[in-house]
Amino acid sequence: MQKDAFCQHAGLRRFDQRLIWSAVLLVAGLTGCGGNSASGNDASEERYRAARPAAQVQFAEIVSSSQQKARDAKNDMQLGGIKGERDRLICNSVAGIAGDWWANPDPMTALERMGKPIFSATNWVGKVKALDATSDGFGVLVIEVEDGVTVGTWNNAISDVSSETLIRQTSPLFAQVSTLSEGQWVMFSGSFLTGTSGDCFSEMSMSLAGKLRSPEFVFRFSEVSPMVLPVATGVDSASSIAEAAVVLPSPQEQEAQANTSELAIASEELPAESAIPQAQEANTPSFDCAKASTLVEATICANPLLARLDSALAKTYGDIRASDIGEDARNNLRTTQREWMRERNQCTDVRCIETTYRKRIDEVCGTPVLSGLHPACPMSDEIN
Repeated sequence: MQKDAFCQHAGLRRFDQRLIWSAVLLVAGLTGCGGNSASGNDASEERYRAARPAAQVQFAEIVSSSQQKARDAKNDMQLGGIKGERDRLICNSVAGIAGDWWANPDPMTALERMGKPIFSATNWVGKVKALDATSDGFGVLVIEVEDGVTVGTWNNAISDVSSETLIRQTSPLFAQVSTLSEGQWVMFSGSFLTGTSGDCFSEMSMSLAGKLRSPEFVFRFSEVSPMVLPVATGVDSASSIAEAAVVLPSPQEQEAQANTSELAIASEELPAESAIPQAQEANTPSFDCAKASTLVEATICANPLLARLDSALAKTYGDIRASDIGEDARNNLRTTQREWMRERNQCTDVRCIETTYRKRIDEVCGTPVLSGLHPACPMSDEIN
């Protein structure tokens, strides 16, 4: 009996050892297989980051600097000084608010400011870190905007009473966010809220160290949409890909892009009706997003407002060209459209793209018609 028990025990030990070694080999194999994908992910991340607007870059630099200083701090008093410096820079440089009212807020004034927007972020870029819902079914969204730095809603109704960041099920935003997945890159807009306990932007960490080393900023989302990564061609390394996202095309490439643009501006004949959609869907640009090959095109595909502007310009351009404007005006319209395309392709952020589109829509719409009715075209400030 004892011998049988011993044999069974020995057999189990041999089984355990085999199991352990199998697990070790499996982990090693998975690690080896993933070696090449890591650099690819890094390259993709750099290309997404290249689309960040200037305000987000500035915010990230301030917060990242405070993270590094916090890691080197020797005591909590030093951490307090680092946090004060960070909040001052955020308020002054990012939000454009002078003074230091946030450092020693008056309790009554703080209550009045609680939950109020302090800064609107437009078309920021980040990666979905968490998608969840409260027990009442309200949406919870957290987006990582920098390593160890997140913006997001509260995760419970009690904390959210004054902030109103939780996403209501009946809102269009809820439908947008519910289709996302963790780890997905997105472009988003919304508001940072006023802090009430020495924070410039409201932050939800419970400890001073947490506020600095892994800050979680409270955010009220207004729009969130997936980002489409442009196809990279002719690049061999992560650094090359990152540069490709912001480097301007050569003159020859710009000419090729102009000649094959979605607006068919190089054609002597008007494009077929199918080439310039008359409205398509509300948030669909005039070109095929599956073939987007530049950062500008990918940004337009990922941003509903830019998509609407692109579609509006395509329709306005086609309608004006089809009108009696005279051959000289028609040739000039084609020439200036090429010049506009080159200007648009030099943009490296959403605001620049939006500005160039609005300007061009108004220019094209203002083209005089020699005879007949002037096509009905929207002014740019009507497109929101």
